[in-house]
Amino acid sequence: MDMMQEIKDLESSTGFPVRRNILKPERKESYDESFSYGLCQRFYNKEEELDAAIKKTTSIILGLLNEKSPDFRQTALFLSLLGNMYYLKGDFKKAIGCFMKSLSWNKEDMAPWIELMFALRASGSFREFESIIFSIEKIYDLWKSDPAKELSKEKIYQLINAAV
Repeated sequence: MDMMQEIKDLESSTGFPVRRNILKPERKESYDESFSYGLCQRFYNKEEELDAAIKKTTSIILGLLNEKSPDFRQTALFLSLLGNMYYLKGDFKKAIGCFMKSLSWNKEDMAPWIELMFALRASGSFREFESIIFSIEKIYDLWKSDPAKELSKEKIYQLINAAV
């Protein structure tokens, strides 16, 4: 199956478009939570359907990664979507991993920082949550200019310490 058809199938199963715009602070746009709410409404008490959507999203990500020249932004957006799905499932560790990978693939998008922040809070990492929420724009700017290719837990602590 081709990638566009897989994405259409996923959108058909969720009932709404699974792609969103990249959030950048300089645009002065607020974080659009309608996407998260849509996922919540669509998959509330529907574990099997959520598991199927997770499987489809994972397949799309693997397909994107197997392309000769992966589309960084699209890969990051689908990693963010997968993180949101794991968040709904209550698997905050996997959600955090997806958001961190999303931020590694696209440093320009601020939305995964917001998603990561709330996944950290849900997992009980309140100090990290508070550190990010009160310094999010500075952390975002530091990460954008950081030469590291991959966001790790250690790198998050470095960014937090540099921002405060």
